[in-house]
Amino acid sequence: MKLSILTLFIFTSLFAYGEKNLFKDPEFKDPKKSWHLSKRAEYKNITPSYKRGVFHIVTVSSSSGQYLSLLTPVDLEVGQTYEIRMDLSAKGEGAIALYYGAYGDEEKSKGKKRDKKKSEEKNEGLGLKESITDFTAEFKTYTYHFTVLERRRSGDRQSSVRINLGDYMGDFKIKNLSLTKSDQALEKPVERKK
Repeated sequence: MKLSILTLFIFTSLFAYGEKNLFKDPEFKDPKKSWHLSKRAEYKNITPSYKRGVFHIVTVSSSSGQYLSLLTPVDLEVGQTYEIRMDLSAKGEGAIALYYGAYGDEEKSKGKKRDKKKSEEKNEGLGLKESITDFTAEFKTYTYHFTVLERRRSGDRQSSVRINLGDYMGDFKIKNLSLTKSDQALEKPVERKK
């Protein structure tokens, strides 16, 4: 009897809480282990804050999107559809872009010497490519679905979810991040340029 009650509790809990969040630290409890803020020279004085589950940054100028990126490594299954969801608050102008792919600048932005073999590999988007331009000062939930594409040229580079902030200027906050498997069929999958 106790075993069937325990089994029922576990089964109910799985459905109550939905799919497993694939982000290692969605609440920024220990951001140095799971998140990396990649920033080029023009953003060297930018200091993010991670408080109460919120990533917060203020920029006074904009540049190229990838010059300021928040990223976290995550390996996803080719052909699987995923849902990425987050709450954003932004007071400013420009665009914030979301990507999933293998880009290779993680080592460069950390000041590590680059492996010659890896430097010959190419950056590659692997399915997620969204741009956000409709911001509100209050937190608003954004949800996107994407299907992971097969690698063609990125070799062994670490895949990651990136939030490019370089095209945005102003006050930016993000919280409640989740990345889960989805069974939602996409009407028009992302296609690559040939």
